[in-house]
Amino acid sequence: MLAIWRSILGLDTAYSECSIEQFDGININELISLRMRQWYLDLLHNADPALLPTADIASQCTRIARPNGATFIEPPADCVRVVEVRAATWPTALAPSPHNAPLKRLGHPYAAPSPTSPIAVSSRRGILVAPCAAAEALEIIAVTDPGADSYILDQSLLSSIPSKL
Repeated sequence: MLAIWRSILGLDTAYSECSIEQFDGININELISLRMRQWYLDLLHNADPALLPTADIASQCTRIARPNGATFIEPPADCVRVVEVRAATWPTALAPSPHNAPLKRLGHPYAAPSPTSPIAVSSRRGILVAPCAAAEALEIIAVTDPGADSYILDQSLLSSIPSKL
């Protein structure tokens, strides 16, 4: 990835069968590596999930039972964002809502979540889903961070690499 960035920034060295020594005042590779990581983290948070590494992280999540048939799900540390949640009793998967408005339905006798009308609400710490028992089978699809030195993405995203630092 560093070589791709150096090429896009116009910092490739052309070798012409001669010996060259170069002494820079700054460590340009370290600066590029920092910008690469920032760029990649921005992609993980904002790019189309179909172009990024996703995984079913349900087995790695902590589940905490809540009142009114809800469960709070705490994802693992490498989870950047949850894309879809589906309980075994739900007909379809849901993209978690970032708004708290669906939470008002939890205590409402007529609008309470049901298997045909579930809710999934995201917060900084995790996802609240209802109806869902803490032990119920879940599928949780999330964008995950493969680590500081790994860049897993669709090649079409390489066009978003900035041409200037």
